[in-house]
Amino acid sequence: MPPLALPPGLKRLGPALIALLLVLIGIVSRPLIPIDETRYLTVAWEMRHADTWLYSHLNGANYSDKPPVLFWLINLVWSVTGPNEFAGRLTPALFLPVTVFLTGVLGRRLGGEAVGARAGYVAVGTVAFATFSSLVMFDALLTTAALCGIIGLVDAARGKRLRGFVMVGLALGIGALIKGLPILIHVLPIALLAPFWAPRPQRWTVWYAGILGAVAIGLVIGLGWAFWAQTAGGPPLRSLMVDQTAKRMVGAFTHGRPWWFFIALAPALLFPWWLSRNFWRGVFRRDPATDERRIFRLCWIGAAATFLIFSFISSKQIHYVLPAVPLLAIGLAGLTCPAEQKAEVLFAPAMVLAGLVALALHFLPQTVGAPVSLWCGAIVLTGASFSWLFRDRLGWSGLATGISLFLAVHFAAATGTLTDQDSSWAAARLRERTGAPMAVIGSYEGEFGYAARLTKPIEKIEVSQAATWRAAHPDGVVIEIARKAPLGGPYNEARPYRGGTLALWLPGVSALAATATAASDN
Repeated sequence: MPPLALPPGLKRLGPALIALLLVLIGIVSRPLIPIDETRYLTVAWEMRHADTWLYSHLNGANYSDKPPVLFWLINLVWSVTGPNEFAGRLTPALFLPVTVFLTGVLGRRLGGEAVGARAGYVAVGTVAFATFSSLVMFDALLTTAALCGIIGLVDAARGKRLRGFVMVGLALGIGALIKGLPILIHVLPIALLAPFWAPRPQRWTVWYAGILGAVAIGLVIGLGWAFWAQTAGGPPLRSLMVDQTAKRMVGAFTHGRPWWFFIALAPALLFPWWLSRNFWRGVFRRDPATDERRIFRLCWIGAAATFLIFSFISSKQIHYVLPAVPLLAIGLAGLTCPAEQKAEVLFAPAMVLAGLVALALHFLPQTVGAPVSLWCGAIVLTGASFSWLFRDRLGWSGLATGISLFLAVHFAAATGTLTDQDSSWAAARLRERTGAPMAVIGSYEGEFGYAARLTKPIEKIEVSQAATWRAAHPDGVVIEIARKAPLGGPYNEARPYRGGTLALWLPGVSALAATATAASDN
């Protein structure tokens, strides 16, 4: 990318500032998306309300699915702002700019200033990475921890062993408190396969002793918290280390996918960069196997290990492999040579095609509404024009493509296309009745705890118990989350929800025949 007449520090912050802007756009343009975002804010809310800082609750019960760092950070911010939704959503999303900045740092450690700058722009221009990392989830935090660990490995390989291995150990420990054992998948393969990428010569007995010490530091941090939480009344260590890790690896109880799941999603995960002719030219260009080029292998080793290991773990979601994206961004940036770059002529035509498809939806029956399709088409076509305008500037053309798609997706979310995923209307009804007895029929994942500011657990009942429960709690509220038509009616309000129906029975409000209405819609 041609140098800009800016101070080096500001140039290095450029990709992170773009990422920050995308984060803010994402938060203000869409509602909380169930079940993950609503659940994690509910867990943070219950931690605050119950004053149990060592461990987490969901609907009043111990929550052992995830460690506490995300919930600690949200509550740290809430201690200043109060339980504000924007602040709660911004807290994990701010780690997207942090990961983009660290991508540039690692890129500069491996290939110099030019590679670091390109890598940052590649990372922020990757649509899936920017989108998922801006959600209330753990992956941006985990990516930050993984990048810190990998930077520590590079430092250790270049002679700063004590500092490097301590940094790796802290990254493993904090990563374990962010999401558990997956941090090992993102860091340890690179550490163990160092003979294939590290500058030579190395004292390998010292190297592997350092790795063992780093793992020990990580175990002390992770297991220290787990034992402390258990003794304070939290979930047992077995549920944290076995039930929620081993069961996801073998015979997943959620998100079971075939082994080729990530291979099939790779084009979507890495869009738009596989359209870059300069990156493909770099793949097929033969470079001398110097130490300067050799160290780039760690990017491919880390990314390949992440995809391979998760492919053979039963539970699979696209965001599980997001920590590999910065490594791929650095690897792709290192493949390109500014002196030999060709015009990027594929981004703009691909965007024109996508824009025309969006515009065509306006003329098809039973599809996205006219304002959404027309505006999304206009956004994408505008992005195509910028992609063509910057076709001779390495990375900028793809960045324009990625940002325009990000904006189009979030504009669609802001204009109502996520209605089926929005439970905020029900939370607003429940918030008006905070303190009243509440019961839920169906699979409840904390959708309403934070959004409705509930201070008591929602009782779980069966459809057959609904009438009896209503009779015993005439001032109570019944919620039904059904894959098909609600069966416990009559209800006051019912709307489509995640492929099924979300219905409410509110005392003192005229009932509607929600069961019949929902049944006719399915």
